[in-house]
Amino acid sequence: MFVSHSPAAIRTICRRVCVLEHGELGFDGEIEDGLKYYEDLIVRRGSVHNAAKTASNPVGVNARDLSEAELNAAPHRVNTGGAWQATGAWTFDFLRRHGLQPSDRVLDVGCGSLNAAVHLLPFLDEGHYWGLDREPGLVDAGINLELPRAGVVADHGHYLIDEHFQLNAIPLDLDFAIASSLFAYLPYNSVAQCIAGVVRRLKPSGRFYATWFENPDPANFDPIVYPGGGVTYPDRQPFHYSLEMIERICALVGATVERVADASHPRGEAVLAISKRSV
Repeated sequence: MFVSHSPAAIRTICRRVCVLEHGELGFDGEIEDGLKYYEDLIVRRGSVHNAAKTASNPVGVNARDLSEAELNAAPHRVNTGGAWQATGAWTFDFLRRHGLQPSDRVLDVGCGSLNAAVHLLPFLDEGHYWGLDREPGLVDAGINLELPRAGVVADHGHYLIDEHFQLNAIPLDLDFAIASSLFAYLPYNSVAQCIAGVVRRLKPSGRFYATWFENPDPANFDPIVYPGGGVTYPDRQPFHYSLEMIERICALVGATVERVADASHPRGEAVLAISKRSV
């Protein structure tokens, strides 16, 4: 069952969410519980239109009535790291620049609330988009709010919740996989699980593109402060990693990795291209 979520003021720390109702703290806890709190809050405010209920939008929120400002304040957008629209558009444009065609099969790793899917689903052949995330509430919000608002048919894609990157339901012939702003929120062992799981699903010619905050000095374990004011860390979110650390993972799982010359990511992340090692 998918549920819709409507916006209000929030802030997130790692996997926790705080909900501000009329300027007062209304909720502080896990993301899934926070999204449910939002749904209940909408009902209390009379924002759910029962007459509009459908199977794809079971709580009946009319997504087209929500402003961009309201959506930008919603947990399903804020929790994905900000720049929701810009990073979704970047993902699509990046893949197009690297040869994406409608007939290709694409895995969107860490798809969140489907900011890339609003662009990819209309472009790809039906059934060729796969979205993967560990937070069902985010995917639900994408299906029930973001896709209808963009006029995109959710049934043209596939959506999988899997926090361990087993990916057993994903086909073995992926042309592209992409993880935008995911590695910053994964500890090192989870990055390894992610790379190993995705590489197993690629065609021999397939590519897995991933963005990451780079630590240029593997011997430096201090936080890195960026000109725009952001900070990344070696031991907590948002993480940074040296290229050498990711190269080690790839070598162990039978993959190769190279840096992509692209500095256009909205959050300032660098880009990797990972592929199966030729036999």
